[in-house]
Order: sequence, then structure tokens, then C-alpha cells
Amino acid sequence: MDQSHFYGRGPIENYADRRYSQRLGIYRQTADEQFYPYIRPQETGTKGDIRWWNQTDTEGSGLKVTADKPFYASALHYDIATLDEGNEKHQRHPSGLVESPYTILTLDGEHCGVGGIDSWGARPLDAYRLPAIDRTFTFTLTPVMTIDSIDIMGKRYPIPGWGHQEWETKMGDLMDRLTQEKFNDHTLDKWELLMKHSDGCVAEDLSLCFSTVMREHPQEVLMSIYNHRDNPPMRIIEDIKFFAPELGEEEDSPNEYPSLASLRQEIANLPDAAARDYLTKLFEL
Repeated sequence: MDQSHFYGRGPIENYADRRYSQRLGIYRQTADEQFYPYIRPQETGTKGDIRWWNQTDTEGSGLKVTADKPFYASALHYDIATLDEGNEKHQRHPSGLVESPYTILTLDGEHCGVGGIDSWGARPLDAYRLPAIDRTFTFTLTPVMTIDSIDIMGKRYPIPGWGHQEWETKMGDLMDRLTQEKFNDHTLDKWELLMKHSDGCVAEDLSLCFSTVMREHPQEVLMSIYNHRDNPPMRIIEDIKFFAPELGEEEDSPNEYPSLASLRQEIANLPDAAARDYLTKLFEL
């Protein structure tokens, strides 16, 4: 299980005092790609502001990590004790490290900065240190299973991701069919499944296509998200939050998500008071 697929800051490692060096996005990496061979072995590979993290095998089966707040994570073939000897350091180099046959997934609710503002030796600034106090971090592990294809209006299509070379040739037809399908809770499930298994250009095309659905059927989409409140479609929710124009911004294009101002108005027009309250909190309006 050395395949990582996550939504957070990346693709390069980033810490509390380096987080803005990397952009929020959806990335895929192997455990080997997350290891940087510093001349002396040390902490490496950690990414911050993680919303969700999938750790799977090459077939896409494994575990999904979500938490009650953005968190830090890394997946390496080395444990912390192998990389860092503690206070007493010896002359070592990456070539002398012994790889573990396992993938070590490390999860942190908070993480100290790395310091080094003088290029060598300086401790992190006070704002990026973690005092020794009791802390809690709650996260959820959910099984992730391989799903090869999906049925849309009576026709099966491959799920984008590893090993689906035919995806590009069928994408246009899939987009047309899925956009035309009468929107309901099952349609939302299909969008969520496709979007969370995609990245790169495929993810951008799916996002653009779903933004059209969101504009044409805002009430149906919002009520379907509410109906999924026990198992929220987080990929779609994060997509809407990330790409919707901010409150007060003008909507530039009919191909974008509705602005947060429009979203707030659509939620206010919902007849169900419980749905209005839930969605207002969900989208932080």
C-alpha cells in the first residue's frame, strides 16, 4: 500500500513555517517519491492542510483518512526512528538507510515548524513551535475498494485513474450522458465517485462539467448533498468551496461554480429549515 492520493498542500513537503510554499490541490505520489535524500537523514515528506488522504495499493484498495480539521500526513518506507536518531547525531547518509518492507503512514493533528532561517541550526520561530501540553486529534479510517466502471444511462464507463487508458477516448460521451441524466441522489453518487478517482486534466474537466450541473440544478444538488449528510460527498463539497467565487466577487463565466453569494441565496430558498441550517454551516456562509 505505497500509493498516496490526497487533497492538501503539495506536491513538495511543507511544514507549519513552509506551508504557503505549496498550493492546495489533489495529488498522487508513491512512498518513494515522498522521501527526499537529505545529506543527513532526517524528517521529510510531510504535507500539511490535508482534507483527506487515501493510502492504497496499485489497484486502488486501501484506507481513506479524514479528520475533524485539516491535518498533516506522510507515507514513507522509513519510520521516524530510522530517519532521526534523537539528540545525539552520527555521521550517516541516505545510502546507509534500510528500507522497511512496509509503508509507514504518519498522521499529525499539529506539527512544529522546521526552522533554519539562518540556513542551519536556528529553531522555529515562536509562532511555529508546539508547547508541551495535552492535545487531542481525532481521525477516521474508511476502507477504499477498487471500482472499475460505472453505469450511466445504461452504458458502462471505466473509472478514471490507474490502468484506464480508454478513459480519454470515452470522456466526452460520458460527460454528455452524465450531464443529461436526471439529477437525483444516485447521480450525485456517480459524480462523487468519478471526481474522487480522478486528478489532473480529468479532474478539471469533471469539475467544469459539474459546475454546469450546479448552475442548472442548484436546488436539486443542494438537497442531495443534504440527503447525504450521514456520508457527505466530500470531494464535491470541497470542489464547490474551492472554486466558487468568493462573496462579493463578480461571477466571471457561466462555466464557473455559482458564487458563494448565489449559493447562499439558493440555500435560503430551500423549503426545508433543517437543510438550510445544515448547508449554511457546511459551506460556512
